[in-house]
Amino acid sequence: MITKNIRLIYIFALFIFVASCGFEPIRFNNINSVSVVEITSTGNQNINFKLANYLKQVLGFKKDNPIKIKINLETNQDKTIKEKNNKNEITKYTIIVTTKVHITFLNEGNKLNFDIIKKNQYQVDDQFSITSANERESLNQIIKNLSEEIFQTILMKINDN
Repeated sequence: MITKNIRLIYIFALFIFVASCGFEPIRFNNINSVSVVEITSTGNQNINFKLANYLKQVLGFKKDNPIKIKINLETNQDKTIKEKNNKNEITKYTIIVTTKVHITFLNEGNKLNFDIIKKNQYQVDDQFSITSANERESLNQIIKNLSEEIFQTILMKINDN
C-alpha cells in the first residue's frame, strides 16, 4: 500500500516537472513564406549543386513570397586516411566537408553567416568500383545532413524574428 502511494507520488511529481519545464516544440510556420531569389556557390561544384537543388525544392525558388533570401555557399571537401592494415594498405577513408553559408534577408537587410562541418567515413574494398560506390554513398549522406541543417537554421532564424 505504501509503495503504491510512493509510486503514485513519483509519477505525479514527474508529470508536474515535465509539464512545467517550459519546453515548446519548434514550429516551422513560416516555411511557405520564404523564397530563395538567388543561390551562388564557390568551391566543390558537385556538392554545391546538390545542396542548391535541395534548398530550391524546400524553400521555393523565385516564388512571390514575402520573405526573400539570397544564399551564398562556399564548400570544401577533404579526404584523409583513417585506417591502414598490417600491410600498410589503406582500409578506411574519412571525408570532411566544410560549408560556409552566407544568407542575406533582402526584406530586412539582415545577414546570417554560419559554418557547418560534417564528416563521414567509408570502407575501401578490393574492387575500385565498390570503393567508389562507398565514397559516393558516404558523400551523399553528408550532403543530405548538410542540406537539412542549413534548412533548419534558416527557418529557426526566421522564427526568431
